Amino acid sequence: MGGLIIRYAIGHRYRVEEPSGRETIFGLIPLHYVAITTPHVGCNDTYLSDIKKEDSVTPCLRWMGQIPCLGKIPALAFHVFESFFVWLVLRRTGDDLFLRDKDKIVEQLASYSIKRKDSAAATAAEEEEEKPRPPPYLEALASFTERTCYGNIRGDHVVAWENATIRRKVDLPKIKRKDAPYGIVNEEVSPRSLGGAPAPAPNGPLNQEGDLASSPTFATCPKIEGMIRNLEALGWRRVDVKTKILVHKGAPWAHDNIISKTDCHDNFKVVASHSSSLLLQSIKTFEGGAGGAKK
Repeated sequence: MGGLIIRYAIGHRYRVEEPSGRETIFGLIPLHYVAITTPHVGCNDTYLSDIKKEDSVTPCLRWMGQIPCLGKIPALAFHVFESFFVWLVLRRTGDDLFLRDKDKIVEQLASYSIKRKDSAAATAAEEEEEKPRPPPYLEALASFTERTCYGNIRGDHVVAWENATIRRKVDLPKIKRKDAPYGIVNEEVSPRSLGGAPAPAPNGPLNQEGDLASSPTFATCPKIEGMIRNLEALGWRRVDVKTKILVHKGAPWAHDNIISKTDCHDNFKVVASHSSSLLLQSIKTFEGGAGGAKK
């Protein structure tokens, strides 16, 4: 959850300096946000209809639900006792992660604190209301010049591939995960859209409860769809990684191996090397631009 914690922290330290209008975080100019296997939209707990197709389900629960004959039993048991299990094991962090908390902190992290002028949902009445607003979490994230996220294409038992790379399951690149070589198997850059403002409200078919009906063009969970739309509008570099699992060398988890500090395999250094190169390039670009401006 490190990426989510960082997004929480920068929201509380985001400032717009006057009169220059320069955006800073902790007094620094934000250049590059990097997230590695972060559950950007929390964990989808509405997975009983079709656990194979649901977006952002915790992978170990999806694997459990696919066990022949018995899979539905542990999945149903977890669904029934989920609140208790999450509180018992993860306490408040679990409530936040599974979108069960009253403050809806993960949803706040992917929402603008102030209605933008180009948001169709904004009305004069809403603007006049003096309600306490959440910190500018998404504004802080939008202030970075670049944003990069890394995700495991297979073997990650904690964070789903689509969750880590801010995608819907139907939008994942068509990669033969078993045949793909270890390391970075795909990299794509999506441009910033709408100036970083919230994406238009989903206009898909609605069900009787007023939520988005199941559609191949939308996330299977309406609240996750809203978060994805706001986040993807910022523009991202999405890096898909296949991480090696070495049980006999004490490295059985792809989620940990992607940023492992052990030297038992060169594959564990790929993301560290790639992200370091991106950060250095961002610094050089900034310094070059600042130098040019001074001249």
